[in-house]
Amino acid sequence: MDISDFFDNIHEIHVYSIFSDLLKFPDDVSNALTSLCCLNGNVVQGALTSSYIASAVLFDVEAKVVRRLQYKNLTYTRLVDDITVSSKKFDHDFSYAQSIITEMVQSKDLPINIEKTTISRCSTEELMVHGLRVNYKEPRLPASEVSRIRSSVKHLELLAQDSVYRVSRDYRKSFDRCQGRVNKLGRLGHRQHKILLDRILRIKPLPSKKDINLAIKFITKLENWHITKAGEYWYFRLFHKAHAELNILQRCFNKTAYSLRQRLRKIKPTAGD
Repeated sequence: MDISDFFDNIHEIHVYSIFSDLLKFPDDVSNALTSLCCLNGNVVQGALTSSYIASAVLFDVEAKVVRRLQYKNLTYTRLVDDITVSSKKFDHDFSYAQSIITEMVQSKDLPINIEKTTISRCSTEELMVHGLRVNYKEPRLPASEVSRIRSSVKHLELLAQDSVYRVSRDYRKSFDRCQGRVNKLGRLGHRQHKILLDRILRIKPLPSKKDINLAIKFITKLENWHITKAGEYWYFRLFHKAHAELNILQRCFNKTAYSLRQRLRKIKPTAGD
């Protein structure tokens, strides 16, 4: 089962309830956080907070449904808007499960995508749960996904042949995306993980001389504000951003990176109030 336009249909009332009833924040804090996480009365798709809110929005109704399904020897799982109910009985009738899940979802004013509601049987087709093959003793990625990950590694290797592009910010983003996909293989114990990881680690992003100036800019700003601002959140973020820059700088400019790191160690963030 799938929830239609999940993020767009999460109303700010339910977001407020997460902060107020689940996390027990005061009303003023809950209102402030709700206004930060919503736009025009709904959750913003693509915002950093939205997937966490989507996971929590059913906090007060989902556990009861899980228990009711367990009484029927059914297993309930949800990944954001993708709901799966599984049974060890081949010919199980899922109409009861579908009914109570629909009731739960609609209690939050969320619509079910009927077109994506399907029933799969183990002996007739490959069973997929949240993008993983579950016909086996342990979950596996589909062969097509493994092939796409291999292709992304090959594409990254081709990009790395351009020495100018390899020092760019765009290459760093491509590298991070590719590494994230390769690490998915590692989490599932796939035999290709080590092979592909070794390949991308040979083509890590490299720094340019512009990155030296950027690191100096970050560290100088931190030095200027250390006495009065070292306990603030933005200072903490900037400190670790500078630290990440030095990690890349040391791949080609080791002495410069070492010198800047010595300065950075003297201006570490302090615990906030």
